[in-house]
Amino acid sequence: MTGGTRALYLVMRTLGAVACTLPRRLALGIATAFARVVWRIYRLTPYRDFVSTNIRTAWPEMSARQANELGSDALVLLTRSIVELMRYPLLDQEGSRIIEISGREHLEAALAAGQGAIIVSAHFGNWELMGATLAREFGRVSALVQTPSKDAFARLFIEYRAMVGGRTISNTGPQSIRAALRALRAGEMLMLLVDQHGPAREATATFLGQRVWVPLGPFTLARRTGAAIVPARMVRGPGDRHRLILEPALDLDPDPQVNAQQIVDRYQAWIRANPDHWLWVHNRWEFLAEEASQAASQAPDGAIARKLTGPLAALVGALLLFGSTRAAAWGLSRPILVAYPDHLEVVDTLHPDTYGAVPLPGPADAGLYLPRENLLVVHIPSRSEVDLVDLKPFSLRRFEIIKTFNAPELGAYDLGFEQAAGRVLLGFGRTVIAHFGERTWDFEIGFDRPDEIPYPFTTGTTLYLPAGVFDLDRGELEFEATSLDPTGSAADGMPIALARRPVAMIANRPGKLLYVAEAGADGKGLLACIDVRKRTVTAQIPAPAPLTSLAWVDPRTLAALAGNRIGLYDVSRGAFVRWIPLAPHGRQPLRLFSAG
Repeated sequence: MTGGTRALYLVMRTLGAVACTLPRRLALGIATAFARVVWRIYRLTPYRDFVSTNIRTAWPEMSARQANELGSDALVLLTRSIVELMRYPLLDQEGSRIIEISGREHLEAALAAGQGAIIVSAHFGNWELMGATLAREFGRVSALVQTPSKDAFARLFIEYRAMVGGRTISNTGPQSIRAALRALRAGEMLMLLVDQHGPAREATATFLGQRVWVPLGPFTLARRTGAAIVPARMVRGPGDRHRLILEPALDLDPDPQVNAQQIVDRYQAWIRANPDHWLWVHNRWEFLAEEASQAASQAPDGAIARKLTGPLAALVGALLLFGSTRAAAWGLSRPILVAYPDHLEVVDTLHPDTYGAVPLPGPADAGLYLPRENLLVVHIPSRSEVDLVDLKPFSLRRFEIIKTFNAPELGAYDLGFEQAAGRVLLGFGRTVIAHFGERTWDFEIGFDRPDEIPYPFTTGTTLYLPAGVFDLDRGELEFEATSLDPTGSAADGMPIALARRPVAMIANRPGKLLYVAEAGADGKGLLACIDVRKRTVTAQIPAPAPLTSLAWVDPRTLAALAGNRIGLYDVSRGAFVRWIPLAPHGRQPLRLFSAG
């Protein structure tokens, strides 16, 4: 082993030790964050369309955006699988908790015949964890594999498989076939992944709409030994649990084309059901030698990929040891939440993309993002409830409502949210009606003095500022002095003239500037900027469509919703700098919520 190989091996073993010291959820969360960063870096390279092209070859009807989203998801699952491999020393503790088995009877029947069993699978889900589970539950497993180009990785895989009772047979020639035959004749299991393109030219089949070469090694071994061929796959489920699915044994047909097609049919059914589980970085669509040479000119150079392996592994280590989970997840993005009638979407406004969606029981009319907890508080008036949505980085694309608060008062008013002094406050009119403790999330109904309203505090119709109240109830923006008496009435109204009826508003953090979205009947809109101290309109910026909602993306960027587009307004430049189209859903987006 050379010095460089030894160093890389030690780095990877160190990463494995670190992965075992972290809680499982945190380790997988860091893996997710790292994968998102790597994907964005990859999208800046000359090979940025390679994965999406592979995906769209299988799904021609898929848009480029959808293909890139699927490619990003697949990289996340692959990275999480690598971390799970590194946690093999904990498999005895975690295995029964995170893995369930379906179709056990099919493999037990095959092994009962005494001829061993040939497990055929694909580079799908966590295939290494599948081999480990087979070894723990059913006995000795030998994996017939291609040897990795890096000696350090070859040694690591051999050691990790041995750690859980598996054996590695390198597919290097006749000696590997002899070892495979010995394993089967001893009644053991032999695991093969035969979904990728290789040098074998034995039979062809239609795979995801394309003609491909298919190796027939499993069928050859089955004829020579009498072993049954059992398809198996590992599917990742909620909470990062896994389900090992064992299927009925394949029938051997005298026609090699029939055998090739039946095994490929299994693979493509799996991939259609869980497309993010497959290894899309592989160039599977090489059919003829001439086409292979053309594809090679478009595909990432193998030598370059091998050279990058070491640095990328080191970068994984750096992120595992020193990376901030939240910074890694959001660091290359500027997210905004888009509310639809039945769900929320987390949209990246820096590189327009969708992180994921949150199903909602009804339309949301107010939301507040809590950076410390990485949670979203959202009001669903039709259900008289307030929901807490988990937006933690290690839940990316797996957002979910984790707690719901119900009270009749929550459906009776158009609520606004603000955070102050460790509380999340909900208000209507001039009265605070509820708060959440950030640690306990206790919910209380009660009435508070309006002078405790944090500034700026906004509801759907009213904005509270230290200098007074902006009221939209009568269809015009009106400035009023604030009364500290909940039963008192406002006085000294001083109207501010606007070109059109205001429909949404938001203030900057100091509360000195107010941004008002205006609608009109001419198909256009305006964003008005108001100086609160001078009580004057300082600017009116035209928009291509009526504006219906406003939210902060970051301290200098305001997002405005106009139909099916989001406009990004640079407050320092006083202009819209970008318009982002939203994915069509058949329903119009209702409003925006801040997510950062």
